[in-house]
Amino acid sequence: MINSKDLLEKLAETAIVSSRVSGGREKVLILNYIRNQLQTYNKEEYLSLSARLCLAELMTWQDRLEEALELCNSIIDEYTFHQDAYLQKSKILIQMGSIGEAEEILSIIQKANPHSSIFQRYVAMCKFQSGRLKEGWEDASAAFNFGNLKIRYNNMKRWMGEDLHNKTIVVSMLDIRGGGDEIFFSSVLPTIIEKAKLCFIETEPRAFNLYKSSFSDSVVFNKGTQPWLEMGLGIDYHLWARELPAYFFRKESDFPNAPGYLKLSFSEQKYWSEKVNKVSMNKKKIGICWTSLNVAGPNQPFVSDLLDWEPILTLPDSVFINMHCLDGKEEVVAAEKKFNLKLIQFQEADFKNSFEHIAGMASACDLIITVATTNGSVIPGALGLQVIEIRPSFNSISMDGLPWYPNHQRIYKPWNISYGSKLKDIADQIREWTPDKPVPKIRSATV
Repeated sequence: MINSKDLLEKLAETAIVSSRVSGGREKVLILNYIRNQLQTYNKEEYLSLSARLCLAELMTWQDRLEEALELCNSIIDEYTFHQDAYLQKSKILIQMGSIGEAEEILSIIQKANPHSSIFQRYVAMCKFQSGRLKEGWEDASAAFNFGNLKIRYNNMKRWMGEDLHNKTIVVSMLDIRGGGDEIFFSSVLPTIIEKAKLCFIETEPRAFNLYKSSFSDSVVFNKGTQPWLEMGLGIDYHLWARELPAYFFRKESDFPNAPGYLKLSFSEQKYWSEKVNKVSMNKKKIGICWTSLNVAGPNQPFVSDLLDWEPILTLPDSVFINMHCLDGKEEVVAAEKKFNLKLIQFQEADFKNSFEHIAGMASACDLIITVATTNGSVIPGALGLQVIEIRPSFNSISMDGLPWYPNHQRIYKPWNISYGSKLKDIADQIREWTPDKPVPKIRSATV
């Protein structure tokens, strides 16, 4: 045990702040250790307010929601009104599915701090998860504060819904790192491309080739370059990709009903299909993605343990394609040994630096079973592939649960139900399925 309570509290605060940004695998053990130590101190002697808030946040990430809620309530009882405790309580309630209660708490702290974009973002998440999309986009847009964001390119006018006939527009990523969020927001791009004379689409190196083959009628460019200057063209409007859904996806029926707005080039599709088919031995090709690079921190409820995938990995007449391929080699080796199989992956598949490679491997699968990740869910969904995704029933951090992809089957997992039970439901219902038939609609045995 760390003997100094003050040292432990400082370590907890540092680890929490770091894990909010990046929850790599190397942080799991230290976060578990910190939680155990804080719980021990909390039982034996008084912990500081900041340490108790750290403990509540750790418990929330680990789906220990009843304990986290009890801790927040004890702080609120002690201090009557404490903004951070109320905020953490609202996140816990959202994760539990108590959306109305969470909104009530958020309305209280918004009165105390009406200009907080953080509070407004959580209000938006409440509205999205209770079907009020139009209101949700209004709150999300206000939280992102699009009108005051600095545009990376000079002399551009913000688009605010004007007629785009005969107009040229630049669509930028809000998150300069790119990634999954930018991909599902890009589901609106075909609509804006159809309306404008010419569309310049900003992306990042990982997505460049995939976007170029997908939006061939537009100019795809990497962040920081300005192809319109080289082409001698003026720009009429600029907007962030995240602004688009508020204009076009204001109710659930507005979302795309035709699968696949991302398109893999024929040569890439052929290359990866041939590689996978060569090792599949004419068996069902099932892509699996059980985790992400962020296995600790706020993303923790979205990831599973590969050893819990026994119901899937023991399906007959099947081979399994590793759609993660980023880290966790020890976990893969342990599963391969336990289930006497080999997950298919290729050394030349550079999942870290090429979304085109992820798309190629996904396209070679007959079916993908996944948790909510970019590799297993977002990219395959944007390609229009057959995907069964297991995800938390409610969450406070991501809009990827909106109906972006018509070919997705989403299996919702309450916070107090294991991934293993949902995987068993899926395995039982696809056991007799063959790729020449539609994928069965999965009925969940657990509520």
